[in-house]
Amino acid sequence: MKRIWMLIVVFYTIGYVYGQDEGNHYFGVYYLLGTCNYSYSNTGFSSESYDGKNYYGLGLDYRYWRSENIEISLGIATTKNKKVLTYTQYPIIGGGGTMTSYYNEDFVMLSLPVHFKYHFLKYFFIGGGPNLNILPSIGAGVEINAGIEYNIFKSGLTVSVTPRWQLNWLYISSEGNSFIVGMDRLSQIGVNIGLGYRFGK
Repeated sequence: MKRIWMLIVVFYTIGYVYGQDEGNHYFGVYYLLGTCNYSYSNTGFSSESYDGKNYYGLGLDYRYWRSENIEISLGIATTKNKKVLTYTQYPIIGGGGTMTSYYNEDFVMLSLPVHFKYHFLKYFFIGGGPNLNILPSIGAGVEINAGIEYNIFKSGLTVSVTPRWQLNWLYISSEGNSFIVGMDRLSQIGVNIGLGYRFGK
């Protein structure tokens, strides 16, 4: 956890200093929320199944203008994802009926997105790109997004609303279970609400 906080501090310090010098940078924070879908690869005999419910989280965003319309975005984002475990107990021969139980489980995903944004018609943008997942396991993902961004009174203070879709590949269910191998998939559909400061734009 200390390393994560150190990374955040260094990330913001470099962005702030460099942005002051060059005048074409953005530095902000955003809140994530939406629904998620969770599935895993099960190649053995298992009476467990999963389904996703919702997610929420917080992210940091640093962007650098490469041209009048295109930005490169680097960041760090963490989301808490809720999934439902369905456990089915099958009867022994000659026993009673099938019993099914449901349990809620949460897990945190920490990601490092490397995205681009293309701005058009003054307030609108489309974007996306890959992300590296560090928690709960090493994995990768891809995101597509679009939204609207507004510079409040041309002060540099910027608000944004970004609908997004993200698909991630992770190793979660295979840990500690030799009957379950393969890569889990987590998709997120939701929105980011951002607040930041744009230097020079």
